[in-house]
Amino acid sequence: MTVERFISTLTEAILDHYGEGLKGIVVSKFQDRYLLLIVLEGVDAISLLMRGEIFNYFYNKVKRSREGLELVEKLGRNPPVMGVVISPRELKHSYPLVIMSLTIGGIAYDPEGLLSSVKRDWKVKDFQGRKVIDLIKINKGEVVEL
Repeated sequence: MTVERFISTLTEAILDHYGEGLKGIVVSKFQDRYLLLIVLEGVDAISLLMRGEIFNYFYNKVKRSREGLELVEKLGRNPPVMGVVISPRELKHSYPLVIMSLTIGGIAYDPEGLLSSVKRDWKVKDFQGRKVIDLIKINKGEVVEL
């Protein structure tokens, strides 16, 4: 098993469990680590700590499988995969982690086009009362109103 296959198995396990409650997954690679941005319906009232436990449950489940244990033995450590669970409503808040994941990473699962629509709309966003400019979306010489 490779780390990429580990991620694939992990996302399949989450999809199997949550079904239509899973609204999207973004996979980003930062140096030698992967970040999964998992969009789940109904997690607004759950603390960030408990959301981490949701991810850890699936991570450990896959890691304890025969293939997962072989990967841990091969790597000599746990697979370098982290996960953040957010709600669809929180996508619109333009958190830096969301912006970075959608800019650098790839959308792995987006049945309703929710992640695609958020990504498509970015040029200038409000973040905590301030304007944030996504320079990747702005063409050379383009004027953007703040």
